[in-house]
Formats: sequence, C-alpha cells, structure tokens
Amino acid sequence: IHSLPTPYKNSLMKKYYHGILFQEKSKDVYPIPYSPVQFIDGEYKIFLVYGCNKIEATSRDLKTWKYTPLSFAPYGTVLEIENKYYAAYCVNSFDHCNYAFSIAEDKKTFKEVFFKPEHHGLDISFFYDKGIFRCYARMKITPCIRTIGYMESKDFVNWSLMEEILVPDNEDGGNVFYSMSVINTEKGYFGFLNTFLPDPDFTSGNTETMDVQLVWSADGITDWKRLNDRKPIIERESYTKNIHACASVIGNEVFIATISTGMYHNFFAVDRENKFYFTELYRIPLTELYKYLL
Repeated sequence: IHSLPTPYKNSLMKKYYHGILFQEKSKDVYPIPYSPVQFIDGEYKIFLVYGCNKIEATSRDLKTWKYTPLSFAPYGTVLEIENKYYAAYCVNSFDHCNYAFSIAEDKKTFKEVFFKPEHHGLDISFFYDKGIFRCYARMKITPCIRTIGYMESKDFVNWSLMEEILVPDNEDGGNVFYSMSVINTEKGYFGFLNTFLPDPDFTSGNTETMDVQLVWSADGITDWKRLNDRKPIIERESYTKNIHACASVIGNEVFIATISTGMYHNFFAVDRENKFYFTELYRIPLTELYKYLL
C-alpha cells in the first residue's frame, strides 16, 4: 500500500486498484477507444475489442461477464444512452482522420448521422452531459504536436466547430496529448489526459510510453488546470509500459477502465511478441478525487 502525503499529491493508491477485468493470453482485449464502464439497469456494461471482434460485455458483479457480439460497431467510443447505442470514431487514413458519428437505435445496426470532412488525429471520445454530447478529440495531425480539441452537440447530428482547448507547453518536456476522457462532477470537470512521451530516436522504438495525467476545468471547455504537479495519476504496474484511461462516474465513484499493455508505444511494435492489450480497473470515491484540487 502506498501512503498518500498531505497535500494530496500522488498517484492513485493501490487500494483503489480493482484489478484486471479482461485479459487473454493470445489476443487483445480492451475498451473500444475510449469506451468507459457504464451501469445500466443493474448491470455494468463496457464495449470491447476482443481479438479481431467487437463485443458488448455485461456483468452484475464485475466478475462474471456475458459477451454479446457487436459485429458492426465502429472502432471508436461506444456508449449506451437512453436505450440507444452511440458511436464516435475515425474513418480514412491513419492519423489523418475524418470524424464520423453513428447511432444504433436497435442496438445492432449503426447508421451514420454526421461526417466531419476536416482531417484530425486518430483519437476521439465523448460523453453525455445533461442534454449535451461533449466530444474531446485529437485536434491536429502529425507531425504537428498533438493537442486536444472540443466540440459539442445537442442531438449528435449537428455539431459545433472544433476548438483547441488543451496544448502542451514547455514544461511538458516533449509530452504530447493523445486523447482525454472527461467526467462531470459537482466540483467541475475532470479530464484523464492520455499523455505520450515520444522517443527522440523514433527508429529505435524502445522507450516510448503512455501515462495518464489529471486536469480540471470549471466548465469542461476553458481554463484547464494541470493537477498533481503533472505527474501520472495512475501508477502503472511493473508489467505495464503503456496505459490509456477511459473514465466514468457510477454512483459516488469514478470508474477508470484502462487500455494497458506491456509493449512500448511505438509504430513498429518491436516488442510486440507475446504481448497483448488488456483491461484494468481503478475505482476511486469522488470525495478522494476532489482532494487533487487542494
């Protein structure tokens, strides 16, 4: 158990580590980026990449899971909202993406309702916030520094223009922002910022890692504060080199499902052999999360 000094400046204590939710020895199993855990009609639900397939996983106890195929689900954030499935995702070429949005009113067949023709980066997430769909996405394409952009919609069809809301600065020391999973609380909006430290010698592909930082904004759009002295909010396990966060609020807790792997984050995946993506879960009471604001 890691002690937590005062003021509250540290990574999540081990007592908030729920454990590994999904792991297979021969295939990847992780949240369809960046689909968090939901709690609907007495069941936990999460949408997963399962090897070469996409599935809906449900459970009443976070131990025993039922898997239902989602053959036509897009590769992007998928959520159930008001008895429909919503998806935000990228189409076209790698890292030069057009964003698209689809709805499956029957929870089976996704139909595209909006296509954004401008090129952006690969990663996109959204959540439903009291009548507003809030979308956070990688604003720029490489070789530009990756930044976070924001747009919103009341109907998932008509979207505001994307605006850049979070940009790395000199203090980040080369970090760039892949994506951000956001939650709304009574004390404002917390963003779980998936932060990439690139390898200066990209061809070696041996040192690139991903960590999760915590940021905060009163309105979820402007004036984002970097919390925890910009240190990782999640302490990676010794066997994990690369982690992304998918966060949600369930009851009085924050559930943080991760996309984790023992591989370094590199284009060539030189250490891919016998390593696969898996899903971990952290659960932290909102009252403890608020202490990061002190």
